[in-house]
This record gives sequence, structure tokens and C-alpha cells, in this order.
Amino acid sequence: MTPRGRSALLGATAVALSLSACASGSQSSISAPARQMLQDDVQRLTQAVHDKDYTGAQQALGTLRADVGAARQRSEISASDQRQILGTATRIAADLKALEPRPPAPAPRPSPTSSPSTTPGGGGGDGGDGGDGGGGGD
Repeated sequence: MTPRGRSALLGATAVALSLSACASGSQSSISAPARQMLQDDVQRLTQAVHDKDYTGAQQALGTLRADVGAARQRSEISASDQRQILGTATRIAADLKALEPRPPAPAPRPSPTSSPSTTPGGGGGDGGDGGDGGGGGD
């Protein structure tokens, strides 16, 4: 795995760890249903990064962001946790952008070469004027 791939994977793991840390405190700032939903999102993201599935990772990241926003609207996650998770998601997105598959470079075009002209009267032949070659006298 490339350094960027490892970075994205580590970022996803950091989100998972932050969710776990919030859960371990006696006064968790993330509700149990929201925590489970976000952990599932992070698991999908981590798996997609591990599988080098760029499209799947982007989709999982989008889902994570949407779910964090929805959980915040329902007051199931603190503003601080929302900022932390979305900040990590932004770093993961930058790492994923670096992993984005690039189309192959176009094949070099062959350089033009001299070739005989194929236009009528453009060369070739015997150089004559098509006559019989006779100049006859009387």
C-alpha cells in the first residue's frame, strides 16, 4: 500500500478510535445508535481503502459525513465530536484524491514519415506526357 493509502487507512482508523474513546467515557457525547451507525460507516470506509476501491471509499466517506450531520441535527453527537470527525474526514478525502485512478497517458503519436504521394499526377510514372514518343517528319 502506498504512503497515501496508508494515510487514508490510518485516518479512517483514527475516526473509529475517536468514536470508541467517546464511548468509553462515562458521559459519552455520542448516543449509542449514532455511534453504531458511524462505526459502521467507518468500517465500510476502512474496507474500501484497504481494497483500493476509490469509488467505494468516496461513497463511504460521503455517507459518513451525511450521517455525522444528521446525528448532530438530532443532538446525538456533540459539536466538538462532529468537528473532530469531519476534520479527519477532510484529511481522508485529500488522501483519497491522491489515490484517485488516473487515466492512462495517451499513446504517443507516430512521427510523420515521408511516403510516396498518392495524389494523381503527383509523381511516379515514367515522366512522359502520355504521347507515342514519335515526332515524325514528312
